[in-house]
Amino acid sequence: MDRHRVPVLEEAFEAFYEATVGRTYAAIYRVAGGDEFLARDAVQEAYLALWKLWPDRGCRAIEDNRRYVQKIAVHKILDVYRTRWWQVEFDNDLAVPDADTVFDEILDELSVWALVRQLLSRQPPRR
Repeated sequence: MDRHRVPVLEEAFEAFYEATVGRTYAAIYRVAGGDEFLARDAVQEAYLALWKLWPDRGCRAIEDNRRYVQKIAVHKILDVYRTRWWQVEFDNDLAVPDADTVFDEILDELSVWALVRQLLSRQPPRR
């Protein structure tokens, strides 16, 4: 890349960044469900990815590049959610109860219902 062209690219990217980062962050913050740190990381990584492509994309319209950055940031958030899904830790609350305990509870409930039916059958008919 030409040394004289680098400052022009940097200035153009800096102007683009300053013009779009607020709106991009606001949209990504909503996508991240209010997670400020996740939104900041995603936006930062998205602008870095665009910076690497800036020599080719810098000539495009600002709105096209802003949407491009936003799409990258959304995908970064989705990647994080996919990774977090695999890292879910299960606790003892989700443990399977002992089979004997389950059978005892069912038998107790059936016994109560049998007793209720027996008491109802002894009642005199309504007039």
